[in-house]
Amino acid sequence: MKSHRRPNWLSRRVMPRTRSVVNLPRFSQLKKNRFLTMFVVIIFWTFFTYIMLSKVLPAVPGMLSEDGEVHLHGRSPMHASHDIDLDKEIPIGMFAPLNMEKREPSSGQKASDKYLLPILLGNQGLNNQLIGFKMSMAVSMYTNRTLVLAPFFDERKNTVRMRKLQDVIDVTQFRELLPTVSMEHYNKVCNGRVEALFSGINMSNHLTQEQYNGYLKSINSKVRVFKNLTGAMIPDFEKDRKVLIELPPDLKSGHLSLKTSKFKNLFESDSKCVGIAYPYGLMVRFYYYDYVPVFAQYLRRPNEIRQMADSFIWEVINSRNFLGIHWRFDDEWKRTWCNSGVHDENVRQNCNSLMMSSEKAMVAKIMKIMRNQSISSAYLATPPTTQDRFVIELKQEVPNVYSRDDLLGISILGLDFDLDDNFKLSLLEQEICAKSAVFIGSRMSAWSDIVAEDRNYKNRLYMPDIFKD
Repeated sequence: MKSHRRPNWLSRRVMPRTRSVVNLPRFSQLKKNRFLTMFVVIIFWTFFTYIMLSKVLPAVPGMLSEDGEVHLHGRSPMHASHDIDLDKEIPIGMFAPLNMEKREPSSGQKASDKYLLPILLGNQGLNNQLIGFKMSMAVSMYTNRTLVLAPFFDERKNTVRMRKLQDVIDVTQFRELLPTVSMEHYNKVCNGRVEALFSGINMSNHLTQEQYNGYLKSINSKVRVFKNLTGAMIPDFEKDRKVLIELPPDLKSGHLSLKTSKFKNLFESDSKCVGIAYPYGLMVRFYYYDYVPVFAQYLRRPNEIRQMADSFIWEVINSRNFLGIHWRFDDEWKRTWCNSGVHDENVRQNCNSLMMSSEKAMVAKIMKIMRNQSISSAYLATPPTTQDRFVIELKQEVPNVYSRDDLLGISILGLDFDLDDNFKLSLLEQEICAKSAVFIGSRMSAWSDIVAEDRNYKNRLYMPDIFKD
């Protein structure tokens, strides 16, 4: 039987000797002491090297595609702007107010008695709302306004219901990043009123008056959903356009950085209680990519979601070394986009790629990626009920492919979780894909964009699509 006692050389006590002569250590003791000394030196040197490299190497690596091209927010630079100088616009020192090396929150931005209320529109999907929320965070930092922890919304069976922010992010972690107040506090100090609105409606210098009026009417109707569900008193800006603080008409086109630049007459208001209408629309004129490394650290999913993802990865997939795949180009997507005559160049490229790539060829590329990365399992995230030819081929040819069906078939940690709640299931699948060794996303998908942002600061490999050789 194997003994579990410690080795004699660890347990032996050296007894004091009565002789006055100096006793030299034996040769065996010298060897053991030398071994311990070398072991300590190796541990210390490894730790020292890690610390030094973490300070020298860039804190925020680019997200690289299979062909080595840098991609931002799941899109190529061409999609963002033809005029962007990546080296100039997105510096390595991504977010100056934060100490990226020590991962400490900023002490520069103090709580302000001026507030910014994100109006996340009721009939937009979760990921568009989250992108709008991140843009609102960037605006609150730019204007030094305290951010209101506004609710999200879930459209389900032709109804819209409010979701607490705690359902989407870990609020405790988030509050370490910037000053915030609850919706209840805002209603108390502002009497439930919104005095003015920063606007993302005039998102382009090229909008015709007819287009602008159409956006104005549509967004105003969506804001009424927010008013009805929250009780916030927001002016009807179709009737009174003076409450809108819109982008300056002479603001140049292209994606501009709120972090590195100060623009004249941008988001300026003396009002104490300001909302931001259609923050998602601001993504056409600005980017928050230089904030992504910090947002990814402090904007985490709720602890419940993270625990369930970890449990599924270890108990079902049984390895952290797995491939995450998000497939958005199902038959519904193709019907909506490829047959609608949309003139967007990126949509055309995706549609052409789908028509020219066979399911077998795409699955073969995935199998090649898995072989090259020594990966034996994959998690496939798709919209509910998706069973197109690609999904069927993938499950037939690739062993150990897990999906939402496997989530629905197990009890995860015994936590109280409604597996019919697609809102939470989507968050859970994103958390799983964010923790994969390699992630293949779907270009132009906000779902994939969010996962790519989560992975960015951890230097996890991200491939925007599988169409390119």
